[in-house]
Amino acid sequence: MANNLTGDFEAVLQVSVRQVNGLLSTLHQNGISTDHSPSFPHSVIMRVGAQSKIVAKNISQYSQFLGGVQMVHGTSGAAATSDYVLASAPPGVKETVHQIIEAIGSAFAHPLHPGAVGGTAHIQLSNPTISILRGMDLMVHVFVRAHYFPDQNTPDLPAPVHGEVQIVYHITPVTLSSGKKVLRIPAPTDDGAIQFIPEGSTGMTAAGDNAITAQIRKAVRSNFQALEVALPNDFSFFQFKELGSASAAAIVLPMQLSGAAPPATLDSVTNFFLGTNDFAIAVSKEFVNSLLQTLITAFQNSAPGFTVSLAGVLDVDYTAKVFIDPLSWGTGKIDVSGSVQLHTDSKFSPDGTIGFTQSITLVLNGATQVVSLVAVGDPSVSEPWWMKHSDAMHAVRTARDGAIANASATVTQTFSNTWTQLNNVLRSFDDSASAKYTSIDVTPDGIKVHGSITTKGRLDPIIDVRETSDHQAYTALYTWIPGGRITSLTWSWVETPVFTVPGTKISFTIPWFAKTKSSVQPDRFIFPKPAAIKDNPSWASGLCLAIDGNQTTPDGFVIPVSGGWTCYASEHEPILVIPPWMAKLMAPFWLVDPGPVEGPIEDAISAHVNLLADLPAGSGLTTNSLVHFADPRAAQPLQAMSLALGQMRRQDAPLAVFMVFPSGTFQHRTEEINARLGVLQQQRGAVAELRNHEAHRVTQLVITEDYGGGWSRAFGVKHTPSTYLINARGEFVWKQEHAIEVEALTSALNQHLLPSVAPQPRLLQLTVRPGDPAHDAVFALEEGETIALRRLRGQPVLLLFWQSWSAPCLKELRRLQQLHSRKDAKSPPVIIAVNGGEERRVIDEVRHREKLTLPLVYDPEQRIAQRYGIHCWPTTVSINAMGIVDRTQFGMTHVHHAADGGEKATSA
Repeated sequence: MANNLTGDFEAVLQVSVRQVNGLLSTLHQNGISTDHSPSFPHSVIMRVGAQSKIVAKNISQYSQFLGGVQMVHGTSGAAATSDYVLASAPPGVKETVHQIIEAIGSAFAHPLHPGAVGGTAHIQLSNPTISILRGMDLMVHVFVRAHYFPDQNTPDLPAPVHGEVQIVYHITPVTLSSGKKVLRIPAPTDDGAIQFIPEGSTGMTAAGDNAITAQIRKAVRSNFQALEVALPNDFSFFQFKELGSASAAAIVLPMQLSGAAPPATLDSVTNFFLGTNDFAIAVSKEFVNSLLQTLITAFQNSAPGFTVSLAGVLDVDYTAKVFIDPLSWGTGKIDVSGSVQLHTDSKFSPDGTIGFTQSITLVLNGATQVVSLVAVGDPSVSEPWWMKHSDAMHAVRTARDGAIANASATVTQTFSNTWTQLNNVLRSFDDSASAKYTSIDVTPDGIKVHGSITTKGRLDPIIDVRETSDHQAYTALYTWIPGGRITSLTWSWVETPVFTVPGTKISFTIPWFAKTKSSVQPDRFIFPKPAAIKDNPSWASGLCLAIDGNQTTPDGFVIPVSGGWTCYASEHEPILVIPPWMAKLMAPFWLVDPGPVEGPIEDAISAHVNLLADLPAGSGLTTNSLVHFADPRAAQPLQAMSLALGQMRRQDAPLAVFMVFPSGTFQHRTEEINARLGVLQQQRGAVAELRNHEAHRVTQLVITEDYGGGWSRAFGVKHTPSTYLINARGEFVWKQEHAIEVEALTSALNQHLLPSVAPQPRLLQLTVRPGDPAHDAVFALEEGETIALRRLRGQPVLLLFWQSWSAPCLKELRRLQQLHSRKDAKSPPVIIAVNGGEERRVIDEVRHREKLTLPLVYDPEQRIAQRYGIHCWPTTVSINAMGIVDRTQFGMTHVHHAADGGEKATSA
């Protein structure tokens, strides 16, 4: 008859499906680093539909080379560029080029069948979850959000692609010829086993659903070959089924602790005993009885012979023999009953029998995870009339103690082996997972052990925004929630109104008049640049992204998660060909959503960005730049500048105008600064509408201060006002000291400007992105001590790059000081504030004035800033306990003013 707990098996392991999904979410989180295996990806780029012939690596390299030649020498098309290369190449190289060109022709000589789908998909993948079906079948659930890019002359797919992919896998345990055990997981061949269920918000039609599902089936079968998951040699879980309810389901795995061959099916296992625990192990009373055979044997061999004093007169020697009845199982105890048969050779004394019952149980030591066999109280003893009760009790106790001592080691080892095996299995999937016994119970059917499973904690959402290759959109492909899924993305950007200068045909954008717009995208992660960003030449318009979603905790519970507003600064094309660490031409990056600025206008500044950069790529051209150093006593320099620009004949040479005011100018209110610039009249209507009005040309205007005297030193300014012109090759070509002379400036512009590409906003990027290992660095502290970043592994780290003259940097220092001083924070980060290029006394002054206790690092040669590619101050780099960058924040943390009037804090 089958055991009520374990059926026909010696033992059964039940693991919560919830907990399994928690482990799977950890494997999804492991995708942050290539050091972890196994892991699940969060973002992939893959071929979809018909496959073109694979192009050899040298062909791909040659194509990239052609692109570079085409950009530098201005050839038109791949064929013309190849002809140019052939004409100028030496004979040996010419032959190699001929071979590659023939290979290219061969690779694309067989076009796809007309109407066949062929292209590339960019896919975001959620954490996988499972549900058990029948037999050895399980369903894997993954939410996907994809953007499809068709090959040339091939049809597009319905969009947007956002929904749940359900795949039914049949798992087969196999022992290979080498003796190694694996779980074989082949891609399903049945179409019904692969389904796509669109999210309700997409509005996907049935036809579109079928088209997407067909491509997903092809992708699963062609890109995900049969898997073979290696298992530990002692892995004994070769069957599984599901028990319980939807809210508390368990995966049931049978165990044969003795190594005996298992029964053919799991049909006999029907008892759900997991409860709300992470796992539970039941061991049948029949198997435990076999373990306790040593107890019985020891009982039988432990009863000593002894002498009994009869009536205090006659001492009689007795021999003892123990007989044990079948063990009796109850709740919380196992009763060992039997008798001690007493025999004597004395003719004057009778034989007798001592009856006894001793309850025993199993006890768990939670700290050591040791399961021990112990007695429950004293035995119940009945002795013959002529024997003292104390003598009988002593005899049974002696037999009991010896028996338990002999049997306990076997019981302890059995549960220890099971615990070890379970942990080995867990760590074969997740190296941070561990199982722990939490309680043990004796039942009428056997032993139940309950336990918990722990694994690493959850990382914060990772927001990584990049520009698409055509620079027409932003992509959040690599933005993800470790162990979770994104449900919506909220993009925010700035639209800056256009102002006209009365009496001229010139218009400008003034950054502090910007207004924030936002767009919630539940189904797409590629966001086309709004016209206000793409067409408006105003630099540093900024972009922010926030995400909402959910995350599966290590123990399998799903909780809501928000990713906080992460803002990206725009970088300017370099105006001088000078390495950025040699000089500081700083310009403000304005808050994306400053809200009402009632105090000085510098309160609307989020960061400062260096306008110098490394050599420009491609043609070597940047944007023509006009730099004017304003005299605080001279009023309205913008109007005179506008007159000169309005008379300029050149229409093929975009120009960026930099208006540099003395330090401290932005400590004044908006109205005062507007008056200094000149009388401005706002043009009603959007930027796009104004661009269609041929009477006006919008000119890029950057208004900045002479921060730290960097601008004056770079241009050798001796008098203000003064004006300097740099052409699109980054060459200084003309200057005018004192007030602007309109005719002279117009003449210089017509003579020196070079045709170039109009400036486009580009997102600032560091040399590390979220998901990359942090660059190691050694930080020199003020006290003469040093800290190596690699030595801080195991705890989160915040690196703040700051400058003393930057108001946003000082605000960020104050915020991080508050975080550093908090005593109630769980796992507080190590905060390191790195100052580059300033004198040590300046750092000391800031520490004293701001009453800072967090570590301040002196980096006089800016080696750490260069290593991280810092062009923006402040910049915060968040590094998790694994040493992986999980967030970068350009500018200070600020409050986002939501459309409903509420506020959301941006965290670095």
